[in-house]
Amino acid sequence: MVYSVSMVIGIKGQFAEDRIPAISFTADPQSRQTEYMYGVAPDYNVEGEYLITYLVKDWWETKGMTRPIKIGVLSQPSSATTEAFWGGFDLGIAANPGKCEVERVTAPMTQTAFVSEVATLSDNDVIIITIPGTPGPLFMKEALQRGYQGRFVSSSASLLGVWTLTQSLLTPEQLDGLIVPHSWALWEDDNEFVTQMASALEEHRGADAASLKKGTTWETGWTTAYIVASILRQAADAVGAENVNGEAIRDAIEEMALEIPGFKTIGLAASGGFNILQPYYRMVEYKAADDSFHAMSDWFTVA
Repeated sequence: MVYSVSMVIGIKGQFAEDRIPAISFTADPQSRQTEYMYGVAPDYNVEGEYLITYLVKDWWETKGMTRPIKIGVLSQPSSATTEAFWGGFDLGIAANPGKCEVERVTAPMTQTAFVSEVATLSDNDVIIITIPGTPGPLFMKEALQRGYQGRFVSSSASLLGVWTLTQSLLTPEQLDGLIVPHSWALWEDDNEFVTQMASALEEHRGADAASLKKGTTWETGWTTAYIVASILRQAADAVGAENVNGEAIRDAIEEMALEIPGFKTIGLAASGGFNILQPYYRMVEYKAADDSFHAMSDWFTVA
């Protein structure tokens, strides 16, 4: 299990040679069709395409708007993450000709003031923040202070990736209405899986439960661990626990069709030929009223 494919992309051919599967939280455009390499959630290229398509069809057009939606994007300068997102944005634009106008601005990871970036993006209906780390919430705060009236969208790895910092810089009222593409369970989901997850949180991290429920890290980690454990159990059932090896785990991944309450089927069948186990997103929205995220769309895939 690896946190990010970027940590091992330089040796991606080694996994097939050694017959040892590598599973990461998200897939990667450079490895999503590489044998023995798998991602639980879609990569940022898929996420970028999904965001454009969602904003055009499921948000803008449902409001009855007929002019093209104007979308601003704040990203870090050239990086694998930025290139993946922008490639996905281009696919989304191509799939929705004449329906959106996308304006892109970059800022370095060390930047703390955003006068020119806010001025450039302030006329957009929506601003997507893909830059990771501190600049994301700082930009959002400055844009609001300078009177931006549109909607904010965070990539899955931007504001959520530093949610404690984000909440320390922005009030719940300022964050209200923030929308994020999400591939995991939410505390508000009313099913057996979430009930079990909440019970485990109270048992193992009771003192931190209230604060952890304000974010999404526990749900992400719990769901990922559940999927990985299910893969290992399936491999053991197939060949016997004493015979489990890399090939048996690979076979279990390839054959997986895991049913988790609240999700679509977990497995490769719906991934469009990519090695993505959970190729779905749904949009979630932060609401200040209860300081938590709520689903605002059904599961959706662009694969």
